Amino acid sequence: MPSESILPSDIVREKQVREIIIEKAEISHNALLKIVVDEKKLMARKTFAKTVKSLLEKGLIFYRQEKNKKIYFEISTKSDERLSALERIIRKQETELPESSKAFAASTLTEKATEVKFIFGLFSANMEINNVMFAIDKMPTEKFVESSSLLRKFLKIHLTKWNKDNDSEYLIAELFKVIMKTNPFFSSMVELLQNHHQSTKKVD
Repeated sequence: MPSESILPSDIVREKQVREIIIEKAEISHNALLKIVVDEKKLMARKTFAKTVKSLLEKGLIFYRQEKNKKIYFEISTKSDERLSALERIIRKQETELPESSKAFAASTLTEKATEVKFIFGLFSANMEINNVMFAIDKMPTEKFVESSSLLRKFLKIHLTKWNKDNDSEYLIAELFKVIMKTNPFFSSMVELLQNHHQSTKKVD
């Protein structure tokens, strides 16, 4: 049994929020917040933030940045439409890389680290979705290869930005920390090394 289970209410909330985004086609963060929290009173603000984050990590919605606004939109589960959406996002990110790099550089180290963890989490979750869809024969081989390639390109754009930043040393270290914590192999290795270190100290 998993250490953390998803409550049915979490899934219901995600469905409610996603259905509003689908209905509106695209909607800003503040407008969505107003509908979900203030008008429909579906959940509290903190729960709303958690729900949106979960939808993004699962690849059920995406967002684009327009100046200081986040615009959410739904990604179709149909592989062709999903790939087209990914291509549009990547093209936009490539075009905006100089400006987004400047904005990133002006952020605090904490804000930068938060973005690194979020983007890598988004990449990892979508790669896992690809793997599952491919494994259960819901995604043809050519689409699996194309989608995985696009996701790696998505991550590479961000890695380029992070690696050129003045705080790159700390950010890349934070990224490796996230990988080691979330990857079962690395997390097991870390636990093994820690146990070994503790047992060595006792002998000493």
